[in-house]
Amino acid sequence: MVLGLLPAIRGGLGELARTGQHARLIDGYFRPYARAFEAVHYFSYLDETLDDFTKDPEVTARVRLHRGGDWHPWAYGFLMPLRYARELRQCSILRVFQVTGTLPAVIAKQRFGVPFVTTYGFWYGRLARSAATSALRRGVETLGLRAAAGVIVTTPELGAHVAARAGAAKVHLIPNGVDTVRFAPAPHAPRRARNVLYVGRLSSEKNLGSIVDAAARLASRFELQLTFVGDGPARAALEAEARRHNVAAEFVPVVEHGRVPSFLTAADAFVLPSHTEGHPKILLEAMSAGVPCIASDVGGNRAIIEPGVTGLLFDLGDPGALAGALARVLDDPATRRSRSGPPMADRDHAGARRLHRRARRRREGAPLMLPLGLSYRRALLDAELGRLAAGIAGVVLEIGAKRVARGRWEPPRGHVRRWIRLNLEPGERPDVVADAQFLPLDGASVDWVVCVEVLQYVVAPEIAMREIARVLVPGGGAVIAVPFLHRADGPTDRHRFTEVSLLELVERSGLRVLSLSAQARFFGTLANHLRQAVANIRSRPVRWLTAAPTLPLSALLIALDGLGPVRRSAFLASYATGFVALARKG
Repeated sequence: MVLGLLPAIRGGLGELARTGQHARLIDGYFRPYARAFEAVHYFSYLDETLDDFTKDPEVTARVRLHRGGDWHPWAYGFLMPLRYARELRQCSILRVFQVTGTLPAVIAKQRFGVPFVTTYGFWYGRLARSAATSALRRGVETLGLRAAAGVIVTTPELGAHVAARAGAAKVHLIPNGVDTVRFAPAPHAPRRARNVLYVGRLSSEKNLGSIVDAAARLASRFELQLTFVGDGPARAALEAEARRHNVAAEFVPVVEHGRVPSFLTAADAFVLPSHTEGHPKILLEAMSAGVPCIASDVGGNRAIIEPGVTGLLFDLGDPGALAGALARVLDDPATRRSRSGPPMADRDHAGARRLHRRARRRREGAPLMLPLGLSYRRALLDAELGRLAAGIAGVVLEIGAKRVARGRWEPPRGHVRRWIRLNLEPGERPDVVADAQFLPLDGASVDWVVCVEVLQYVVAPEIAMREIARVLVPGGGAVIAVPFLHRADGPTDRHRFTEVSLLELVERSGLRVLSLSAQARFFGTLANHLRQAVANIRSRPVRWLTAAPTLPLSALLIALDGLGPVRRSAFLASYATGFVALARKG
């Protein structure tokens, strides 16, 4: 297979080199892609060559960099599919690194039929300098999101945003990772002056003046040394502000990515005060290195930091909040150099390895799954729910409760202290009218959550699962049931779940999966296909005549599922209609 790589608009290795990030692209993408694909094409917007940045034969043997020119970036985005038509036709799939770079991918898809996936890691329209540029970026984003075969997002918040614009089925939540070997805790030699570090672009949206302001507020309590690593248009103003407040500040030009760990080792605190963030890699790297981290309570920062556990968040609307958070870190030696980042990062890497293994299993030996009619599928689901019912007790929240039960499963009443019925539709007469993504319950307030065939309807199942985990008491349980595919699908269905995707969804919420079962019958599948085919015959007399022999034949097919040889057959058992997960918190 041949892979094509498209950077964001104006992108290229030279643009990344200006901020010291080109090594990330070469080591984190070019090298592993070169091992996995027969050839890799990188379509740059800049006039550059691969030899300008690496001589590694493992990379240069299979990666081909196709240089841009002196065209305006947006014009070149249109012309690239014409200039490199032969190379784009060779690609089996295109990977777009940011949604602003999808313009040539959309054209290549239309002209050559090459599918593409894109990353949506940031709302770039927010940073546009003019209304016209913002509108152009939003237009390209919308076009790219709708045409993409898949969209990679780094946070649930971004996933919900993409789902609202392009549909949730194509959204894949894959947070950024970190090299825990390179960014590992190292001995820290305390100095009289406390070193407060920032690494990244020096620009207005990074809100770097707030770091100088916080240092000025704390000047009477601490001797501080600010270190800004990077460059950008805000540098001169930031230097002037530091001089005006008489704050010691060192400005280090852009450094190679491999040198960043040495700056983290010397830091007493890392601060990221941005007005907006996607899923910042530098914050993950600082946490992995064990540096106490303080970040603004926005977007991706909020998705990474658990306040008081893995770092501190501060309110951008409170002028003194950053100074307060910084004082809290510097006052507590244990917090200052707790070096607690790597275990979290190791868990993320272990999760990534599991994800890779599951994806490989899905490609190599995934069960064959076919649509099934609602009635027989529901009977199988009821049987599984009945098996789990005996363990449900205490305060129970049923999400998606209906006024009229959809199946024959009856919730256990003997050990239940309170059963809370929740539904978004008032017509179902629930106890609570609410969205599964925004549960109006206190944290750790219910013992069990029963969520049967709801997640396929919500915009962002990740957010709904996170809410389920939030309201459960430690040790509480959850029963999550989802269909794979069934005939009763309607226009409100948003998602399709496989065993792998359900397992990943539950685990990402922080719950531990105790069991995951598939409801499956081979001959019952055939019986339901037969029943559905008859039900869709338009002529009523023909439908009646056909239905007469269909009923006993369907009964015979369903009976075959109960035979021993059928039940023991691995192939026949690989037909699934849906999945039920039993999970526990903690």
